Amino acid sequence: MDTLGILKELVAFDSQSGVSNKPIADYICSLLLAAGFQQNDILVTSNGPPGREKENIIARKGVGPNALMLAGHTDTVSPEPKKEWKTDPLVLTQKNSQLYGLGSTDMKAFLAAAIVTAEMFSVEQLLQPLVLVFTCDEEIGLLGAKDLKHRKLLTGIRYGIVGEPTQLVPVRLHKGYISAKVLIRGISAHSSDPKKGINAIERAVDFISDLRVYRQELNEYVNRLLSPPYPTLSIGAINGGLETNRVPSECRLKFDIRPIPGQRPDEIMADLQRLAGQKGMIENKPAVEIKFNSSPTPPMETAASSLIVRVAQQVTNKEATSVPFSTEASIFNASGIETVILGPGSIDQAHKPNEYIEARYLEQTVETLRQIVTEICCKPEWR
Repeated sequence: MDTLGILKELVAFDSQSGVSNKPIADYICSLLLAAGFQQNDILVTSNGPPGREKENIIARKGVGPNALMLAGHTDTVSPEPKKEWKTDPLVLTQKNSQLYGLGSTDMKAFLAAAIVTAEMFSVEQLLQPLVLVFTCDEEIGLLGAKDLKHRKLLTGIRYGIVGEPTQLVPVRLHKGYISAKVLIRGISAHSSDPKKGINAIERAVDFISDLRVYRQELNEYVNRLLSPPYPTLSIGAINGGLETNRVPSECRLKFDIRPIPGQRPDEIMADLQRLAGQKGMIENKPAVEIKFNSSPTPPMETAASSLIVRVAQQVTNKEATSVPFSTEASIFNASGIETVILGPGSIDQAHKPNEYIEARYLEQTVETLRQIVTEICCKPEWR
């Protein structure tokens, strides 16, 4: 199989999170059959109505427990603004050493490399199984991985590699993610006599002050392997009021928190609800109401002593580190899979027009994965 040829085909599929990924999933399944996977060993889960199907793929080669997983997501962000693209985002275009295309780095190059790597190994060579897991809707909340965890379809997998772009440097920990929106209620009145109302914007300022105090409490938790080494709380949006002559009755905030390993998102969310509850009621409704946008992404950490970390370091000759962004590795770790993030390209190229990957990464990724699969799946000392 040709990694570059597969990448060209993968980029040509419009697999934005907002559309069905069935076409790209069907193509991947055809490649898996060509790579030696048996039809009965390829599981496709499907959600959504016809035309909007969202599919996850789990393909297993070999039998037994303690499988090694190579995992990536099939969806991409939107190519907008398209006017800033210098090439067609759905046509892989090479300019010098760079391969331009939507999803080329995040993360279709890894998908191609994982399939090519899997073809290199026969069932007879594998003392531990090799499993490919390709998910949907990672970009809108890790939804595919969460669904696999909920359905308990990840059993039998002990080690994992998630191929997000890390420039082929192994990563063993990152922060989690909690996204929240807040409704602050007031009472409208004419601005000529504002005391007859309750100003929701002013109440929002008070609640922001509470969040800033809470942020200082969060900063007491430190992990020097992360950058920054403490949890963050960032207020990203505020909207409220209609006119200067009206006391605003509503104000809305959006913020996120990125907890570090060792912190529990549910405890942080309970803290935030308590902060809101302290603001009391207005007209039989909470004065401050917090809603969380989706289930939180927990922080992720795989022990330095784990076999997958040690092998990844040995093969790459690089010490495992951390990244500031969250990944599906947190969901896989929560499923009992010891996971490393290790993939081609730079995260600096993701989620922006003119996304590209250096062509050299294609062969390097296949060789890196080949060595890791050999070490973990083909050597009797690890049984």
